[in-house]
Amino acid sequence: MLSIPPAPLGIAAVAIAAVFVFLDIAAVSLRLWAKKIKQRPLDATDYLILGALFFATVDMITKGFGKYYVSFDDAITFAQYFIWGITILLIKLSILLLYRGIFHCMVYTLVAIYASMAICVGIWILQIGILFGSCQPLAVNWDPSVPGSCYFKGVSEYVISMSTNLAMDVVLVLIPAPEVWRLKHISVKKKIGISCVFGLGILTCILVGLRFKYLYEMNMADATHDGVPSGIISSVELYLGIICACLPIMPPAFVQAGKKMQSSYAAGLLTRKTSKDSSLGSQKPEQTAVDSKEPDYDQIELNSWPPRTQHEV
Repeated sequence: MLSIPPAPLGIAAVAIAAVFVFLDIAAVSLRLWAKKIKQRPLDATDYLILGALFFATVDMITKGFGKYYVSFDDAITFAQYFIWGITILLIKLSILLLYRGIFHCMVYTLVAIYASMAICVGIWILQIGILFGSCQPLAVNWDPSVPGSCYFKGVSEYVISMSTNLAMDVVLVLIPAPEVWRLKHISVKKKIGISCVFGLGILTCILVGLRFKYLYEMNMADATHDGVPSGIISSVELYLGIICACLPIMPPAFVQAGKKMQSSYAAGLLTRKTSKDSSLGSQKPEQTAVDSKEPDYDQIELNSWPPRTQHEV
């Protein structure tokens, strides 16, 4: 294989992937910490996200955006399509199972959740079938010098994949919305906040829409080099999905972190005040003990301010 240096934009794509994987690790860590704070065991949603994080990390390590098609070895590029697909599937299943745990009493919502899970798995099976069955022999997918033919390859393959993923992203955003606004024990402000957390998936919908723009500008004969903009967007879509799946679980971790920061700040102020008082006390000359009418402030309670009048007592 020829060794051709990757384009600068391809290097940027790998750098962006590395940054987002770091953010994903932070998000998953906060998710697990929140579970520990609430003393809740890990469940299927957590294991699915851990699996998604693993494959997302593998996706980042094997990034090939910016390289020319002829510079690839073996089936690295081909494998990335599978890695991307399984990661997206695990993220969606984790989110849907989270919905099931929250809205477990709503029959029609449960039907929508289970139907969406079945559709997600079906879409993934369809994509895998297209991936492995579009070219015969299989090596044609990564080595155009191999004799063979492709029956279903090109822009149409990407359009089907992106369209189905976009449709399911919209469904995932819409499922919790009616249930949140039916809640009667929380304020409108909190409903808006919860809706925003669940609705962050709309960002992935926007990213998929942007991918359509770059898709038709891509040279499919050398997609890894000329498709860098679309590749960057698909990577961000993948990594952002993990963060969105963790956000509804993370609030206890944020609260605990805030309390620790406040405690550290208060302890620092107290230490500085004690140190200052000690230094001032050491500078005072020794005085003989005399009777004083000043109260011992360590033995009295703080009074309200302003002080009460005689009529108020």
